[in-house]
Amino acid sequence: MSDRELTDVREMRKAITEMGRSGNSFFAGRNEYSMAAVLARHCRDVAHHQGLSGEDAMTLLAYHALMRLDKANEALLMNARCSVGRLFMPAAAEIGKSGSAASGQGGL
Repeated sequence: MSDRELTDVREMRKAITEMGRSGNSFFAGRNEYSMAAVLARHCRDVAHHQGLSGEDAMTLLAYHALMRLDKANEALLMNARCSVGRLFMPAAAEIGKSGSAASGQGGL
């Protein structure tokens, strides 16, 4: 569609609806696989099957999008913590080895 961010709610709704129908990503471009398009289509299908109104369908989509965002952020933070830990753990292990070696030498 467009590279600019939408500010009009009607245009946002139209873009989301089109993404759900076509499976094309509004964000990644035409004919590109997108988790956003998959989520929009899934929520559209569930809403249609359950007979939800348009507003309820958008609430369903917003809820699941926020849940996925929260889980992705949690995974990203966990990965960052593990990466930082790996950076400093070798140094801590070396300090521990040198400290124990020094105490072992003092006893001789």
